[in-house]
Amino acid sequence: MKKFLFVALGLSAHTLLHAQGRGQVMLGGSISYENTDQTSVNSFNNITQNRKVLLATPRVAYFVSDRIAVGIEVGIENIKSTARSEPPNTFTVRSNGLSAGVFVRPYWQLGKGFSVFGHAGVSYTKASIKTKFYNDPETEVGKGSGANVSVYPGVNYTFRRLMIEIGLQDLLSFSSLDVDNKSQTTGAPAGNTKTTGISLGGNMSIAAGIHVLIGK
Repeated sequence: MKKFLFVALGLSAHTLLHAQGRGQVMLGGSISYENTDQTSVNSFNNITQNRKVLLATPRVAYFVSDRIAVGIEVGIENIKSTARSEPPNTFTVRSNGLSAGVFVRPYWQLGKGFSVFGHAGVSYTKASIKTKFYNDPETEVGKGSGANVSVYPGVNYTFRRLMIEIGLQDLLSFSSLDVDNKSQTTGAPAGNTKTTGISLGGNMSIAAGIHVLIGK
């Protein structure tokens, strides 16, 4: 009887901590925020630069096996860079982006509800760039679109049907973008330009996420 009770308790704990399985749907998303400041001093004035990046990524995925999920995700990104100088002059560059793509995630169980995962995704992005100088109205100076490939690791904790994660988003990324600059305000030449690049850690952000498991 005692042996049966211990086995039953063990199975119950395993069910609570390791809920994801083949046929289940994972619904949720992640969010990351970055706020950095930098001050440069020269003989003319002091320039303070501030950069804020907010990225929200809702996603839905289907577990094709007990440890592999495939799905779709949408990225909503806002980047705001502000430069302030003396006398009080302010120049702001704002970029709003929207992306949609597909991804695959393998999970490896570590025990006691913890697991690590790898995330590999491909997405298509569209963005607009606007500038504002001091009290002047905000003006759109460019648009961009292109493809992005992102690979990154993360750590996940599962309890019942709730999955809580931390990921090193865009640890490795490759992008190819076509940008149409209406003017040279942002520092880029006017006209159509194509940029292609690969980054290892340069675009990385720490993203916190939460997902709910739906299904059997």
